[in-house]
Amino acid sequence: MAFRPPEHLILAETEHWMLNHRVDASLPGYLMLASRVETNHLHALPAEALAELGVWLARAQQALTEIYAPLHFYISRYGHMDGFSIHFHIIPVHRWVKQSYLRHHAETGSKEQEPDGADMTRFIWPNYCEKVPCALPVEESSVAEAMELLTRWFEQNVRMR
Repeated sequence: MAFRPPEHLILAETEHWMLNHRVDASLPGYLMLASRVETNHLHALPAEALAELGVWLARAQQALTEIYAPLHFYISRYGHMDGFSIHFHIIPVHRWVKQSYLRHHAETGSKEQEPDGADMTRFIWPNYCEKVPCALPVEESSVAEAMELLTRWFEQNVRMR
């Protein structure tokens, strides 16, 4: 059986996809879009699931844009572990996260000015995910507050079948 996040972190669910807040993230709005078909391969998904994929990624980005207006989004596929279906990480890069990155690198003597996506992802994961409590302060809202805002957005903007 594939991994299922706690119910309070699930935003939307269809026959083919589940959208939820990342379980171990303190970064508000770090979402995961997971296939409900147990596979790690896009080519193994039904055509209907493939047709919905772009729609769900776009909805997630639109919701996060309207709620938080982040600087950037990283939408990517990682993972191949047993028990997890193919899934996508939807990572909002808030202004305060970038400022935290720049402060951290200035404190360590790094001359790096503008981080790229890989740099920011490597910064976000150990500092805003994977540790409880998170290593750095969250300056926007809590995950619970993010879930309230996102749930309201999806109820108002997405007709579920």
